[in-house]
Amino acid sequence: MGIQLIASDIDGTFLNDQQDFDHQRFQAQLDKLNERKIKFVVASGNQMAHCQEVFAGIKGGFNLCC
Repeated sequence: MGIQLIASDIDGTFLNDQQDFDHQRFQAQLDKLNERKIKFVVASGNQMAHCQEVFAGIKGGFNLCC
């Protein structure tokens, strides 16, 4: 049995020092995860609106747990 789920916090883990990330690179990685049926979850203590703002424009199957 392989990897089934990857979870990440946002602040201090996923985002860089400018509070941003490479959207194109992440989209490509997320597409590959989806092809392999690996779920990506954002697990954060932030408000849901902040999480949605951070990942605005990203398409595909991932979950926000804020």
